[in-house]
Amino acid sequence: LTSSLSLDRELDVRIGKASVTFGRLTSRVWNNKLLTLNTKVSVYQTTLDVRRLCWLGHVERMPQDHLPKAVLYGELKNRPRCRGRPKLRYSDKVKQGLKKFSIPIDNWENPAHNRSVWRSRVKAGAVTMESHQRAQAEACRRARKQSVLQSPSGEWTCSHCGKVCRSCIGLFSHTTAKHH
Repeated sequence: LTSSLSLDRELDVRIGKASVTFGRLTSRVWNNKLLTLNTKVSVYQTTLDVRRLCWLGHVERMPQDHLPKAVLYGELKNRPRCRGRPKLRYSDKVKQGLKKFSIPIDNWENPAHNRSVWRSRVKAGAVTMESHQRAQAEACRRARKQSVLQSPSGEWTCSHCGKVCRSCIGLFSHTTAKHH
């Protein structure tokens, strides 16, 4: 906050940093025609998670009387909850990010007090999450490729139900119609 109680300058700086971060991804991700929309969304979400966790560490290192820390740990009083599933709060998204990055939810404050340790923990968590996603994608790909393997008799067998088809396109049609 400035002496006039304005956050405009700080918000401008933060927006500028976010713009630079996403600008770096323009040629490698956003304008890359070889990447699918799902891949681009995944990159976007991971970038947001990294920024959110870095900000969380920054807030944790702040003194107790600073406003962002009070807001992070504060709760609303006497507010009835709406019916149905409530909207996700910032703390819910932080917990999701901590889980995705394999950072313990009950003990994240201690490493966050040391900036370099926290940043390395966040970066390592991002690498771990990415390798886990790649392993999952590879397992799905192997399962998909395995389902269309040809048997020695020249027939194609569905991996879901065992139905035998005489051609690969027949198996594809069967799988699309019955198992999707």
